[in-house]
Amino acid sequence: MKDFKYPIPVASCRYVTEFGGRSKTLARGKVGLHIEALRQNTELSHDDRVLLDVVGEEGEEPASPPTPLFMKSTFKIEPLRGVRGSHLLSMSSEGEAVLPYTIGEDLEIGDEIILNSAVDRIPEGWIVKQIHGQMGD
Repeated sequence: MKDFKYPIPVASCRYVTEFGGRSKTLARGKVGLHIEALRQNTELSHDDRVLLDVVGEEGEEPASPPTPLFMKSTFKIEPLRGVRGSHLLSMSSEGEAVLPYTIGEDLEIGDEIILNSAVDRIPEGWIVKQIHGQMGD
């Protein structure tokens, strides 16, 4: 069995991988990862939600303040496998993340990405309820 370089677990619910490319066949709101890399290196499964963050260069100042959690888009894991995904599998041959063309315009192949699956532990609608609660609605 092949050993996959990515995703690398770095903390509870967080994994680092590289950006492997973009695909028109990957649905909006999905992030594709080689199915065997998912099985070997993560506890992630089909349809788990993750947040994506780009790892910055050391010493680099952020261009803008961090985006609040409730404004970030979540992505569902799409395990890449079989003949249908052969082109996609080639972009994730070491477990790299494949994104749809609709996101990641600033990313270059090889850029490091953090997959944060802690968001999957937050129930749907919970953040909105918290915001309304703080506003007194």
